[in-house]
Amino acid sequence: MIDTAAVAAEKFDDETVVLHFESGRYFSLGGAASWIWQAFEQPNDVATLATAAPGGALGPALADIERFVAELEALKLLLPVSGGAASAPLAPAPELWAAPSLEVFSDLSDLIALDPVHEVDAMMGWPRRPDPGIG
Repeated sequence: MIDTAAVAAEKFDDETVVLHFESGRYFSLGGAASWIWQAFEQPNDVATLATAAPGGALGPALADIERFVAELEALKLLLPVSGGAASAPLAPAPELWAAPSLEVFSDLSDLIALDPVHEVDAMMGWPRRPDPGIG
């Protein structure tokens, strides 16, 4: 399941952009990744997604889904779903399966990871980055 406390996502046409608040990194999801991300907006597991993908659970999509979900969990974008979780209805899988892709961007991570509510200084303004030697 998506860690909604840690991320925000928006779908633009065939791409989904995900922002991870703590790290400040953002991600571009391409190929079947948008469909997989959408499926995890509700409780679902890899087996349910694989069954709905072209070719079913025995098709080539299973390895793609497993790899991509492991990557999302490692990046702390998804929370692991324990086996036996109730599955939710899925949007139709892409008919032309394109392996899910993930691009990671960290060029704005320092700015995104700032806490704008608390990192304000009367003299320096907002946002004020904390001194690296403090804390």
